[in-house]
Amino acid sequence: MRIVYILFFILFVLMLVLGGERGAKSFITLVCNVFIGAISIFLLLIGVSPYLIIIVSSLVFCLVTIKFQNGLNIKTVSSLISVLMVCIFSCVIIYIFSIKGHIGGFNEIEMQEEEVFFLGSAVEFKMVNILMVAFVWGQLGAVIDTSMAISSSLHEIFIHNPDYSKRKLIYEGAVIGKDILGTTVNTLSFVFLGESLMLFIYYRTYVYSTNTIINSSSFFQEIFSLLLSCIGCLIIIPLTSFIYAIICRNKKIHNFIAKFSED
Repeated sequence: MRIVYILFFILFVLMLVLGGERGAKSFITLVCNVFIGAISIFLLLIGVSPYLIIIVSSLVFCLVTIKFQNGLNIKTVSSLISVLMVCIFSCVIIYIFSIKGHIGGFNEIEMQEEEVFFLGSAVEFKMVNILMVAFVWGQLGAVIDTSMAISSSLHEIFIHNPDYSKRKLIYEGAVIGKDILGTTVNTLSFVFLGESLMLFIYYRTYVYSTNTIINSSSFFQEIFSLLLSCIGCLIIIPLTSFIYAIICRNKKIHNFIAKFSED
């Protein structure tokens, strides 16, 4: 436990020294997100609707991560709306594929672990609900980063080119998205490989065939999380560009947000 405290302290010092005030805000954001996640898990276990938890927790995560660090302005509002829409879309996808793919509950490897035999049989909540929250949270960080990268870049373009039309802004957003898409997908892929390393070693040790691996619940849960995150990052690019362009080219909405802008 002492090692965890030491690493936590090193992280705080590095963020404070290298990031200054922004780094301190990032550290506070990290602590707040952990606290919000703990509360959300507690609410999920006592029977609160997972859909409500996903929407509310995602909104709070976004407000803390985006608004607290970047203030209230056009780019943060665009990102907030876009991320929430992607979360809703992800819920629909997860619900459909969790039923069709039967990915709820423990997979075949977890069922063989000793700890499973000590669990009570009278479980009062659906494992699909837990998976739904886990999958959405798993993609949230990458989706927020991608959305903020698009909206921030578009904001700079709009400041220097205020006469750009809505179509032109959407086009510029697509161009920016192409530049960051490869890096984002590669980052998610490396995370998947790192988390699934022991799983692949298990498959190799027990001589799983390719067909068995592809049809196993354990592999499907891992690859589904990766694909969902990649799809979310793909969708957020045109969505953020579209919403940002609408806000900028609509004078009423633009002026309303500008009244509360912290830029």
